[in-house]
Amino acid sequence: MRTVVDQQALEPLRNALLARAREEAATTVARMLNDTATELAEARLAADQAAQDARRRGEAEGATAVAIDDAMVRRQVHTLILAARLSVYDQLRLKVRNDVRQLHGEPIYRDLRDTMAGAGRSLLGPSATVRDVEDGCVIEASGRRVEVTLGSLADWALDSVLTESSEWTP
Repeated sequence: MRTVVDQQALEPLRNALLARAREEAATTVARMLNDTATELAEARLAADQAAQDARRRGEAEGATAVAIDDAMVRRQVHTLILAARLSVYDQLRLKVRNDVRQLHGEPIYRDLRDTMAGAGRSLLGPSATVRDVEDGCVIEASGRRVEVTLGSLADWALDSVLTESSEWTP
């Protein structure tokens, strides 16, 4: 029953963070899809050119050389696509973290901090001590420690949105 209460207590926060993250994620994912499509088109053009070059060389050097070059080009294209996705993810993560950290100066932050502290206390017990840190709080009791920060909440919200998105595949 404790888990249900914790989730219910965090539900307004989760919904607010998810709404903000979904909006940012939708914009960034759309840009990422466009950027990735452009990079993919360029990579395919380069791959096609490299494959044509490899085929010409392969005619002279044999079918084995062509197969090796084609496989290498496919790996290079795949590497480029993965690097582009990682770059987009890192940029999105940084943007979401920065946006969520701006809540620290907002009136909602005190309620958010109290909710984070309450969630930590529900995990560690009512005698747990709460210590404020730069962008959240640390809750400690009996040698156990829970850190709840705006950065960790931003990461959690982003991962939740991306997990639910059919447009984003790792």
